[in-house]
Amino acid sequence: MTMYRFYAEGRIRKHLASVELRDLKRPAVAAMIRALVEAGDGPTTIHRCVAALRSALTAAVRASLIPTNPARDVELPRRTTARANPWEPGELAAILTEAQTDRLGVLFEPLAFTGMRRGEALALRWDKVDLFTRQLQVRRQVVQGQTPICQWCGGSHKVAWREPKTAAGTRIVEMDKQTAAMMHGHRKAQQIERDHWAGVYTDHGLVFARENGLPLYPTVVTHRFASIVARTATAGPEGSATLRMIELHDLRHGAASLGIAAGVPIEVVSKRLGVMPTRVVDSWVW
Repeated sequence: MTMYRFYAEGRIRKHLASVELRDLKRPAVAAMIRALVEAGDGPTTIHRCVAALRSALTAAVRASLIPTNPARDVELPRRTTARANPWEPGELAAILTEAQTDRLGVLFEPLAFTGMRRGEALALRWDKVDLFTRQLQVRRQVVQGQTPICQWCGGSHKVAWREPKTAAGTRIVEMDKQTAAMMHGHRKAQQIERDHWAGVYTDHGLVFARENGLPLYPTVVTHRFASIVARTATAGPEGSATLRMIELHDLRHGAASLGIAAGVPIEVVSKRLGVMPTRVVDSWVW
């Protein structure tokens, strides 16, 4: 029920609230799907959103409120089901070493060792980080979208803050000593940037932000990660790549694999990642 309520309130109602149930047709559902794609929602999110709508409309058909279900057989974005292929520890060490030369490199270590999603890390605020107890609180995520009036600066942003997809997504995540130390150094570096920008620094309290304090675009982070990987994966003496090319989200899969390999119970791993235990199978993490 939590999942259905999330999609109903966060997406379905936003796009279909003005349409009377008796007037709801397939074109309106298709328009909602296009709007979700343009807002940056991924295929899996859109499939789940339409599934929630379809379920509700099936109940409406059974109650004789509408003759047919307009959410059936609509065209949905394709989603892949390829199994994750995270790096081995040595490969991960190589990419994190190379990442130290990049301003955004500090972001990838927490992703690799806590299993946070990209959007969760970009929405993380310093008031939700306790470096003494080495804990951070995941309360929201940043996605591609639009924020007309930002609650922190009053300006407009081409990103949006959203609540976690499920109740499990709101969680406390523990950091290892190395990650906590890295975060401490990052906070000092961020203060230097704040002083450099002085009066034009727009403080949003974000742990990971642009040089002037504004929120980072998720796509920019993904592209930067791909650039770091490309620099690291140089050709070997026989023309073979020294590092497999993987996606940013695979850092999350790797965090699950490292935990399971270390003997951490799958229930603990799933809680850390904010998913149900059945969603963590070997290195496969939703």
